[in-house]
Amino acid sequence: MPFAPPASDSQRFPEDCREWPLLRNVLAQPSPGLALVELPALTFAHRLITAAEVLVGPRPLHTVRFDALRDSAADLLRLASASLASDGDRVAVLFLVDESSPPFSPDEPTKEKLATFWHGINQQRERRAELSSHTLWLLTSIGYAAVNEHALHFKRWIPLKLHLLLPPPVASPHEPPRQLEPSRTETSSPNALDDAERFLWLEKQLTRAEQAGETGPSLTAR
Repeated sequence: MPFAPPASDSQRFPEDCREWPLLRNVLAQPSPGLALVELPALTFAHRLITAAEVLVGPRPLHTVRFDALRDSAADLLRLASASLASDGDRVAVLFLVDESSPPFSPDEPTKEKLATFWHGINQQRERRAELSSHTLWLLTSIGYAAVNEHALHFKRWIPLKLHLLLPPPVASPHEPPRQLEPSRTETSSPNALDDAERFLWLEKQLTRAEQAGETGPSLTAR
């Protein structure tokens, strides 16, 4: 069922996100590619896909929605492959949107369902390779964390990982200036974070360094 973001969200996303220009440049390329995109909330997927329609031009654009808590990995990849069947030799852009809505602190049955789904995606290597398209997986932060925990091979297989998270709010010019509190992961040293936060902090730093062109000793040093 189509979904639309609130007006206030659509005005700020995705152009205000720091890594949006990089994704915009990737979408403009005519060759196949892969990207794993973390979104602040599911509602932003609609805005992102709408923006992409302008960038991909005449290339086919497909959206396949799935629910990691209810669907099987094999069924999703089969449906994604079928959606590309009519494109012939044209390189399509395929958005795979996870519409599952697990709670912020999922219980054990929910964790087990997420683990089963992403283990399945991790194991379906040949079927993933059949998607000869520009494929972008759109996940919320909970879905992205589930990939980190249960599908590391799948994650490593995707060369581009982006975090399209909104910037902190800006104070109104009619209000007295106030000190905005930076996020914990941006201000804390990695040693001050727990294991899960440290993993994400390091991953984002390394991903940005790699995408900025760092290689060899400089990337190893990071």
